Amino acid sequence: MLYKCNGEIAKKVIAEKNIPYKSKEEFFEAIDSITADINAVVYNDGGTISIKYKK
Repeated sequence: MLYKCNGEIAKKVIAEKNIPYKSKEEFFEAIDSITADINAVVYNDGGTISIKYKK
């Protein structure tokens, strides 16, 4: 679809692009700031479960 009409749609998409990050490093820093690698579910003694949802 982007290549119909001699690529005019593709050219328009490129011309009107909005890139909120200055670099790929800045993008990945933003992603890292909102993700977490944690053990979210903890099985406690006695059969109860705790959920950790913050870093």
